[in-house]
Amino acid sequence: MNSLLLFPLDSCSTDLPETVEEQIRLEQEISAWIEGEADLPQLVKEGLNQAEWAERLPPKITGSRAYCRVVERVRKAASTNTRQEAIRIASYLPLVMDLAVNHRFSAAAIAVVLRESDPRLTVHWRVVQKMFGILGIRQELVLDDVKTLLQQDETDSRTRMADADRPAMVQILSDEATQFGLDLEDALQDLFGPINESSFTPYLQMLLFSCVIA
Repeated sequence: MNSLLLFPLDSCSTDLPETVEEQIRLEQEISAWIEGEADLPQLVKEGLNQAEWAERLPPKITGSRAYCRVVERVRKAASTNTRQEAIRIASYLPLVMDLAVNHRFSAAAIAVVLRESDPRLTVHWRVVQKMFGILGIRQELVLDDVKTLLQQDETDSRTRMADADRPAMVQILSDEATQFGLDLEDALQDLFGPINESSFTPYLQMLLFSCVIA
């Protein structure tokens, strides 16, 4: 049942059809659903509802309901996302929940992970943010955590940038931004004035802090 691999199912949460006829029928039902011509098969709904990741959903939201909402929201989020691509993105729901809840990954960081996991996907951080809303994931900033992070970033930046000249600082910041799908090198070059002016150094450091917080 290769089509079942499209769904974020636990290996033991779905009872597979026993006869060849039932297997063929399920494959046809899944194909029709992928094309938007039918509802999600009941067997798949039951498997999604029983999946481990669905246990983390808010009350009254089932795994199948959350999954279908994610597929539709992702498809509508960007004109480049086809229904098939939205289904592939939704198959990573367990990973998205694990990274967001257990490892406090931001939407931007998760988007990078998804693109690296499957280069065929075009995942923007805003798409992941919409998934957060459906899954009931709230990543609220804690003031004390932000202060601690800023202090750590300030210390780390002094170590990394203490003897760096401007080209080196641009490269350091560009490398950080690349991890979030941003290409800032040309824009940063445009920020610099005459070589004897140093007023942009704190600004570059703040941009680095912003990249880390994001």
